[in-house]
Amino acid sequence: MGRTGDEGNIDGFLRDLKRLTKRYGLAVGGCGCMGSPFLAQIKGGKVVYENLTYCRVHEGYGTLADHSGCEG
Repeated sequence: MGRTGDEGNIDGFLRDLKRLTKRYGLAVGGCGCMGSPFLAQIKGGKVVYENLTYCRVHEGYGTLADHSGCEG
């Protein structure tokens, strides 16, 4: 899939995500199926958090269950 939107923001986001991945040893992954996107440990690939979503109301990440009743 090609990039859309502000290239600078995307490049900066990916740079910061790389730093976070190295710092915490976790990577964001997904295959488009149940449980996607997810967080997985870099070493061993164990999935540690599934159905990751961003909630605009709470301004944070969680699962769909964490944000049940939210509209954003």
